[in-house]
Amino acid sequence: MDNSLYWIWYQLGVGVNSDVKAMLDFFDSPEGLYNASILEWAACSGFTAAKIDRLASVTLDDAQRVADECDRNGWDIVTYGDSRYPEILKSIKRPPAVLYVDGDILCLKDRLSISIVGTRKASEYSLKAAKLLSEGIAQCGAVIVSGGALGVDSAAHIGAMSSGGRTVVVLGCGLGTDYLRANESQT
Repeated sequence: MDNSLYWIWYQLGVGVNSDVKAMLDFFDSPEGLYNASILEWAACSGFTAAKIDRLASVTLDDAQRVADECDRNGWDIVTYGDSRYPEILKSIKRPPAVLYVDGDILCLKDRLSISIVGTRKASEYSLKAAKLLSEGIAQCGAVIVSGGALGVDSAAHIGAMSSGGRTVVVLGCGLGTDYLRANESQT
């Protein structure tokens, strides 16, 4: 079985606020967690009763459905254990267990990444400033990272792309949402 299914199962079960590092310290892998008993799950400091309940309710079939959706849409699955997983993310306190990628995640490897985020209801000055800053940052070779929402986020992406730079949109809402539908006309 594909190891990524266990990672997807883990993230579906415990959510995006998971403690990947505690899980790996205790179980060595999400497959080890999957094969452990609920009593063993409870012994791990990274699991609350609510997370254990959710984890117990998720199946590998649920994970397979997510993997199939990614396959249908051409999205790549990059797990915490994958060599393509950005090292910078591994250094944060609670890194995501799984990244769903549409595009080239390797653009983040060995490159400076700058996040530009702001309000959706931005003033004209804020939009111009975000665009101008992003153009200059991208021209220097850095990757612009933002949430992709209307307003400052979009202006940052547009600025970077207008100067031939690279951008990465990080969605905090997961798969299957219409979060960026309002931006469709800008692509």
